[in-house]
Amino acid sequence: MIDIKELWSKRQAQHFKEINRYLRYMLNDHLLIALLFLGGGGAYYYNYWLQDVPKDFPYAIIIGLVLGIILTGSRVQTLLKEADLVFLLPIEKN
Repeated sequence: MIDIKELWSKRQAQHFKEINRYLRYMLNDHLLIALLFLGGGGAYYYNYWLQDVPKDFPYAIIIGLVLGIILTGSRVQTLLKEADLVFLLPIEKN
């Protein structure tokens, strides 16, 4: 019988190993330092922008719309594979 917790930990470790490999290439060549400066500068100006925003500004609606558009446009990332449809369905409980 398949142990779900063991399968999950194997898939998660495999996923983190793949992400780690890509991050090693991406953060090479001083990209991390540039991202830190951009993030710090963005946070600095965001703080000043927040002080100028009026109290009745509909920020929740705007943030909701922006996040909704971003999330509906992105693809769903799971740790499932094609064979899981066949092999994991029989062990599901009703």
